[in-house]
Amino acid sequence: MKKIAMATLAVLMVISVAAYAYAAEEIWGRINSVDTSAQTMKIQNGRTGEFTLKFDGNSVITMNGKQIKLSEVPKYGNVRGQADKLQDNTYLAKNIQVTACQYNGLCGRVESTDKATLTVKMWNAQLGNFTVKFTSDAKITKDGKEIKFQDIKAGDMLRFDGTKQDDGTYLAKSATVNQRGGGCGGGGCRGGNGKGKGRGGK
Repeated sequence: MKKIAMATLAVLMVISVAAYAYAAEEIWGRINSVDTSAQTMKIQNGRTGEFTLKFDGNSVITMNGKQIKLSEVPKYGNVRGQADKLQDNTYLAKNIQVTACQYNGLCGRVESTDKATLTVKMWNAQLGNFTVKFTSDAKITKDGKEIKFQDIKAGDMLRFDGTKQDDGTYLAKSATVNQRGGGCGGGGCRGGNGKGKGRGGK
């Protein structure tokens, strides 16, 4: 009788685990937020939108080849790795690699410029309105040729390389002006829009 009870318990445990998680999947995307108290990340990719990535004591997070804690994950970055899909359509992280970004809002539309302060008011769908300030020696190019700050016009699409400041603005050391209406194109640290396997597709 005792053996039967133990066998039944073992079967129930197997069923429970099977119901809790499916086969591990490759997940990838841009970090939208990190909640250390809930042990979760909000991740977004260009294929299926935002989803929740959960962490437990067995989850491994690495960055630059070193294991880090969830509290050490940068605010801006991308993730890629293996996770178990759960019944509630969230994911339980197994092995996750984090790539930090030095900037956010990599590209956007120029709304206005201020030559006196070398600042540009910009907009993109991710950040809404934001401000980029250029260093005095910033290199700005258009059509492969270097241009001056005053050549940047409202309506231009601007891709910049810079860092986010404590006041929420961005400090740019280089930028490329794209043709108006040409869009931002791909690449950079926006993340979550790459090709290959990932959540929602094979």
